[in-house]
Amino acid sequence: MLNGILWNLGTGAQWREVPRKYPSYQTCHRRFQQWEREGKLELILHVLAEQLQARGKLQLAVAFVDASFTGAKSVWCVSVACKSCSGNYVAAYS
Repeated sequence: MLNGILWNLGTGAQWREVPRKYPSYQTCHRRFQQWEREGKLELILHVLAEQLQARGKLQLAVAFVDASFTGAKSVWCVSVACKSCSGNYVAAYS
């Protein structure tokens, strides 16, 4: 289940494109939503990052997050400052 969620987060693909070797996309998406809502996803990702860093597989000094939105028919846009980082997110609404 976690690997299906991580695959989706890593690729940015639509949930229905999760490969069949993982649980169904509906199950992965439902669990993703549940874990995100309960704050468990952040804890899981934090533990994974710590384990990777301990093994020398992750250097947080060079890590970044990229959020991209495409294909939106925008009527107006909103720019929101991210409190936990120095970046801004732009959301388009139609």
